[in-house]
Amino acid sequence: DGRRGAVLEAMLEGWRGKRVLIVGDRGGLCAFLIAVLDEIGARPVCVSDRADAQTLCRALTAGRVSAAILPGEMTGRSLPERLEATLTLTQEVREAGVPLLLAMSDAAVYRGGGRMNEAGEIGGRTREGMEASILQTALLGAARGLMGDAVRTMLVRHAPVLGEDCAAWCDALLEGRTIRVRHPAARGVFVHPLDVVCCGLTLGARAFRSGEGGVYNIGTDERSVGTRQSAARRLAMRHGGAGTAQEETEDGEPPAQLLDGSAARRLCGAACRLDVDQALDLLFEQRRAARAGQEEAAIRRMTRTYLEGCRA
Repeated sequence: DGRRGAVLEAMLEGWRGKRVLIVGDRGGLCAFLIAVLDEIGARPVCVSDRADAQTLCRALTAGRVSAAILPGEMTGRSLPERLEATLTLTQEVREAGVPLLLAMSDAAVYRGGGRMNEAGEIGGRTREGMEASILQTALLGAARGLMGDAVRTMLVRHAPVLGEDCAAWCDALLEGRTIRVRHPAARGVFVHPLDVVCCGLTLGARAFRSGEGGVYNIGTDERSVGTRQSAARRLAMRHGGAGTAQEETEDGEPPAQLLDGSAARRLCGAACRLDVDQALDLLFEQRRAARAGQEEAAIRRMTRTYLEGCRA
């Protein structure tokens, strides 16, 4: 509809021609970030989130970098080392004069249940959530100028994108095996990376225009939520599975944390487009392409189709 077209145009206007430094590995969410930024005319480059201060400095000052994007918390270290790396990134962004630090996170940092909004108390209910809360607090401290000149920061929280379980369903279908579903009765949140990336970049474009950062959720509405059992069965039916989804019962699956994205939707129209089945079909296409050594081309093709759908 017209709203989608307006959102796409705002994203194009915000990012076209800008040099963007992505701090993270080139796989996963980063692969879709690169593909979308390329498609909308930005100039993305990548550096590892394990890069030292000198490497970050060189990357941030090689050309005019308009934004640094951190697609997730710093990984693979002890908490003190991850915190130090986070503070190093904010310091280098500040010293390089980069206009925007866009941080994204799928960590379950909210302490409460139900549908959480940005005013909810953070701290998490697991060690991972607690550590992510500490790292995000450091980012927001830098945004408020608590550790030197303020760094304009936008923090975007989102549900985990389609993960290892969903990839295993697709691989089972491709290999002619029966899908095995853990926690079949649990409600799952099935969000595709393209939705997360485009919502995040739409919010980032708004930050360029307004000169303001902030904290926003990418909401999980009913189109992204379904029971794991029914989602796997429908996937098998659509792609000629050798058998219907076989249930594997396990106890103790925590309820999915649902995020209220109404603030982002009101601000600039950022909202997920794909439903459960559409998200899983794209993942199936990606896994099939990866087996043929064509994953990068498939991601670019999916990205182009997704953005064309935004124009319609």
